[in-house]
Amino acid sequence: MTGSSTIARKGPAILATWGRRCDRLLFMTSGEDRTNLSGRVSLPGVTEGRPALVAKSREAWKYVHEKYRWSYDWFYKCDDDTYTVVENLKFMLYTTNTTQPRYLGKHLQSGGIEWLSGGAGYVLNRAALGKLNEQIGKGCMTNARIENEDMLVSICLKSAGVAISDSRDAARSRFLPLSPELHLTPGAVASSAYKWVLQYSGMAVGQRKSVDPVQLGGNSRIDMVDGFRYLGSVLSADGTVDADLAARLAYASRPFGVLWSPIFQCVHLSVHTKRLVYRAIVLSALLYGAETWPIKVGHIHRFNTFHQQCIRTILGISRREQWEERLSSASLSELAEVEERLPSASLSELAGVDADMADVIMK
Repeated sequence: MTGSSTIARKGPAILATWGRRCDRLLFMTSGEDRTNLSGRVSLPGVTEGRPALVAKSREAWKYVHEKYRWSYDWFYKCDDDTYTVVENLKFMLYTTNTTQPRYLGKHLQSGGIEWLSGGAGYVLNRAALGKLNEQIGKGCMTNARIENEDMLVSICLKSAGVAISDSRDAARSRFLPLSPELHLTPGAVASSAYKWVLQYSGMAVGQRKSVDPVQLGGNSRIDMVDGFRYLGSVLSADGTVDADLAARLAYASRPFGVLWSPIFQCVHLSVHTKRLVYRAIVLSALLYGAETWPIKVGHIHRFNTFHQQCIRTILGISRREQWEERLSSASLSELAEVEERLPSASLSELAGVDADMADVIMK
């Protein structure tokens, strides 16, 4: 979300940094803006200024629902003064259950109202986007008494039965509404003009279960941890591969996002060339160490969701076009000359693809 007075200055900076790691980036501005910037969407009938923010948000979500609902799984809204570590965002979302509507961000509450901070950015999955669009159609975002668009979005979603999901990492916030120095300096927020963030912060910080360290003799000891990284893989205390799987998906999405424009969207490269790049760089990062995993059905589903999304990108076919053309996953894979599905038994076949290249990437 941006404006005509700031898009020319902040838009190029976003495009040059974290914006290029997004699968698609849109700059939502008013109808008054005429800036020539990639991804700019001039919303008709919308003016500038804080009083018009609710209307701009409403029209932006309607536009996203109409144009991109079937093309993407998650939709992230933030302002033009936000910096997002896209890899971390994807890492979190890959571990989030998407069978139900999901709505995540910085939780705030006041006067019995709960909402997610617009300044920190918030994210909805496709199901939640559909619910929000239904509420917009019923006039939910035309409440003249509330001028905070983030609060109004939360109220609309709550009316549709969509609850706020916990996005914290071990009770620590992932979505931060203020500048980094305030969040990183102890006591800085409490002594600043933004101490309302502490006052309105919703979900109470929980206490982690205390586990006695392992004593090695003398004063030496090893602290118990939930997990750690070893030779590029994530080992968890519970013995599952969920954390390592999420890390693999995040690692694979990073090179795919970097190569999205110069390789996978390039009209001058053949599908065969794109397939070779995908297997050598993306699949090898995705399946590093996978031959040792105790795979479950849910893991295979998450892998194949990412795999099929990459194939659609290589072929230039959106999810909606796939549905309209009645193209099965097998048909897409045949067109792209890659395997239809990742192996459900052991993943060992694809894990062995270009193993030397995988070693290079991980190092």
